[in-house]
Order: sequence, then C-alpha cells, then structure tokens
Amino acid sequence: YQNAYQEALAYTTPGLFWAPMLRLACLGQLNTKEGISENLEELEMLKPDFTEKARDLISRYIKEEELVNNILQGLKKAGLPVND
Repeated sequence: YQNAYQEALAYTTPGLFWAPMLRLACLGQLNTKEGISENLEELEMLKPDFTEKARDLISRYIKEEELVNNILQGLKKAGLPVND
C-alpha cells in the first residue's frame, strides 16, 4: 500500500475526486492518520455526495470487484462512512 500511496501522490488531475479518494484508501490501508483530514476535505469539496455513491462511482472505472472492495475497505479504515 505504500507504493500505491506514492503513485496516488503523483496522480494530480485538478477537479477530479480520484486523487484524494485513492490517497485516502491507501492511508486507510496503511492504518495511518497523517494526511487523512486534508484528503477528506478535498474529496468532500470535489464530490460532496461521494459517500452515498462510492461503490457505483469506483465501479464505473475499476472493473475488478476485489480491487473495488479493497478501495472501499481502505476508505472505511480512513474514517469515510461509505455506503456499500
């Protein structure tokens, strides 16, 4: 997950929720609190309804169900109350 986090840091597409979402998922899987709050703020600013639509939004681009589940698990560990 550390390598995935480094890749997520390099993903910088302004205006899209993917970057903070991926960083949050990695931080959650790494069980760290550092960086959580600013990524939560950015995600909520870019996509206010993300928690209600998380699985659907992620599944639109990621077709491997196990990876979708790992991302959702990381988001939950990061403290984001995503709906399954």
